[in-house]
Amino acid sequence: MRKSNWLILSFFIIILVFSCSLKRENPLDPNNNEMEIPDEVIVHSFDPYTSYDVVRLRWELQPNIAVSYYLYRSMSYNGSYLRIAEVYPLVSDTLGIYDDYDEELISGNWYYYRVSAVTETGLEGYRSFPPVYTYYLDGSSAKSQ
Repeated sequence: MRKSNWLILSFFIIILVFSCSLKRENPLDPNNNEMEIPDEVIVHSFDPYTSYDVVRLRWELQPNIAVSYYLYRSMSYNGSYLRIAEVYPLVSDTLGIYDDYDEELISGNWYYYRVSAVTETGLEGYRSFPPVYTYYLDGSSAKSQ
């Protein structure tokens, strides 16, 4: 390699190293506040009702951080989760509750659910893990794990 190539390469390495130490602005937090990411949501119970075509989820609220919660459903454990609802609990609530009455639930299928907390600025926390799941049968019987 020629001497001029070494100089150019050295110049770019120096610029790269120094640019890494510069203070950056966070585009998701234009006021430069400390962003607090919600914790992973803890699902307390998961009740597949046998007398109704509904699945009820209950989870622990994060009232100091989250203003709403996203609920996701999938037909496989590692599959693609579709957001099915956004829940805005009351200030006085201690648990988040959602009843999945979806008419598209198919009898004889497993369904997997996950919940995540969302801040006032729209920042979403981690989804609950592992996902809770149920075996759905048209109101006659159901199992959950």
